[in-house]
This record gives sequence, C-alpha cells and structure tokens, in this order.
Amino acid sequence: MSNLSQSFVELCQHFDGLSQPELLAEVHDQEKNLRFESLDLDTIWEIGTSIRSIARTEDLPVAVDIRVGTQTIFHTALPGAGTTNDCWARRKGRVVEQYTQSSLRVGLTYELNDGEGGFDEQSKLPAEDYAAHGGAFPLLLTSGLSLGYVAVSGLAAAHDHALVVTALSSVLHK
Repeated sequence: MSNLSQSFVELCQHFDGLSQPELLAEVHDQEKNLRFESLDLDTIWEIGTSIRSIARTEDLPVAVDIRVGTQTIFHTALPGAGTTNDCWARRKGRVVEQYTQSSLRVGLTYELNDGEGGFDEQSKLPAEDYAAHGGAFPLLLTSGLSLGYVAVSGLAAAHDHALVVTALSSVLHK
C-alpha cells in the first residue's frame, strides 16, 4: 500500500469515528487549510492523477471530475463506476459552485439545521441538478477565490470526501 493510499484509508477510518457535528467542524477546517497560492493546469492534473492512483491501488469504483469554471480539466472513471457516478459528481460539483463550500459541508449543515427535508427540500434547488453529499471540494486560492472544484462519486459520502482531501493535501504539502 502506498503512503497516499494509507493516508486515505486512515482518513476514512477517522471520519467513520466522528459524530456529524465533529465531521462538520473538521470539514470546515479543511476548507480553511486546503488552499493554493496559485493553481495551474499541471497542478490540477496532479490532483486528478493522485486521486486515480489511490483509487487504482484500493480498487475503488469511482468517477473523478475536476472543473475550472465550465471547463472540464480532468475526468476519469475506474472499473465499476458508471454514468450514474458521472452525474452524481456533476451534481455535487454544482453544490460547490453554488455555495463555495464542499458538498459534504453543505449537506451536513442542512442536516444539522433541524429543518425537515434536508438539503433537497430546504435549498429549493432542483435535486436532479444538485446533490449535497460528500465528494466535491472547492479549488480555493489563499485569497478565498474559488476557481472550480474536484468531485468524486462512487463511495460513501465521507469516503468520497476523504479521497479528494487526501489528494489535495498530498499535492499541497509535497
């Protein structure tokens, strides 16, 4: 198992042991810390290939979508992932575009808000276009500007999120 894969597995185990409020606080901290001074196409490619490398090593059936604005910069699907995963990744990405927060953070915020119906009912956004489930994370600059997103679909919500933040952290801290 590679160090990157090991980091992913450990983060999944860590997330599995957290309550929803604890997970929300941790995700919020990740959004503060996983920011780039600058971001270019080579760095985005490195993020995508890091996710793919973990997914191949761990035999994960995921689709990966990285966009800047309306342009797809990186897209891949591993064995077991299908067009449904592509759609889920895009729907999660739209949540990031709408809120400039990770899709997991948005989903948890709505869930913990004591409102009925969760994100789908409370947000009034069309469910066929938006999914506030873990797996999409904003590509943020240190200035706070969001350039796009990284989205993964195919695993449990927190594990999709863990896959993205493991890759982002690896690229940022190399």
